Amino acid sequence: MLLALQFVMDNTVFKETFSEDILAHTKENVTDLIKEAVADALRVHPLSIEEVKWVRLAIQAEAERAELRKAIIEKSLAALVWSGVVGITGYIAANLQTHWK
Repeated sequence: MLLALQFVMDNTVFKETFSEDILAHTKENVTDLIKEAVADALRVHPLSIEEVKWVRLAIQAEAERAELRKAIIEKSLAALVWSGVVGITGYIAANLQTHWK
């Protein structure tokens, strides 16, 4: 419907027939109607209070799971690095004992 209104308002025949004041007034009315419709839609929330609480809890739980996964990955990488350090140290110690006897 808005496209039809825009087409009618942009139509040269329409502009020649009506004054610019009427066109400006019509554009203001359409703008006001749209603003009122959006405001009415925002006032009525589609979710109940319990549903909003559940969604917030679900978002929080997902954030906690993401933090846990991140911590597990960090700890795994740290353990891998330490394993490498211990392995290299053991290899060097064994190599030194074998060649320096």
